[in-house]
Amino acid sequence: MYRVLTAGTLAFGVVLFGLAACAGTPDNSPGAVAARTAATADSVIQATAAARTVAAGTAIEATIQEPLASGTNIAGQQVMAIVSRNVLDAGGGVAIPGGASIVLAIAQLSAAKGAGTADGSIALTMSSLHINDSTYQPRGRVGAVPHSLAPVTGAPGDRNVVVTAGTPITITLTQPFKLASR
Repeated sequence: MYRVLTAGTLAFGVVLFGLAACAGTPDNSPGAVAARTAATADSVIQATAAARTVAAGTAIEATIQEPLASGTNIAGQQVMAIVSRNVLDAGGGVAIPGGASIVLAIAQLSAAKGAGTADGSIALTMSSLHINDSTYQPRGRVGAVPHSLAPVTGAPGDRNVVVTAGTPITITLTQPFKLASR
């Protein structure tokens, strides 16, 4: 039977190995052994966290958290999205957990003008990613944003672009994304 090793399991094993290796050293006082063990465990955990890389081309699925409309929002405003499910690193570990927040910027948002215009326009860009207490600026492209059109009051034929809260989006990383040590 095979067992998957996590960073915690690996760190525990290194701690035990460190304790066994320290048994023959001149300073085996409890304080000295504890200090060496803690330093070894910390370095293993940091090395594991530092190795987290998400490849370019990886998709991040998220949901927009607030409504947008071309009649009320403008380019430059920010909107929040939440990562829908875990994104794995190259080693299969969770690099971006579901529930992490993404700050998006409205790059373009305009109503459809006139009855002959099929659609308005909307484009979002990724500004930052927040995981626990850390903020990152990965490079990614926000795909097409699902939206509907609603009549504009007082402008026959014009239609507002409307995005509802909970709308799913996909962000594709355009460069590898490396997470810093925790």
